[in-house]
Amino acid sequence: MDNGAKNAKHKDISKSLGTKCYLAHPYHSWQCGTNENTNNLIRWYSPEGTDFSRLLDEQIMYIESNFKPSPKKVSGF
Repeated sequence: MDNGAKNAKHKDISKSLGTKCYLAHPYHSWQCGTNENTNNLIRWYSPEGTDFSRLLDEQIMYIESNFKPSPKKVSGF
């Protein structure tokens, strides 16, 4: 997530979903690009509005298996 006001309640979101939210570091704009790119890759296999709670584990594993690992600046390449 970016650090905008729309994500101010990220702790509440994390708690209600039982998951973790990760925020981009301030002044590290490339991290937001990495997040958006990952979201676009996910959307390639699941159109906007997909209810991920209804996907089978096998479907999620299929989507994950099709991510081609590529070097990322944020991960030190």
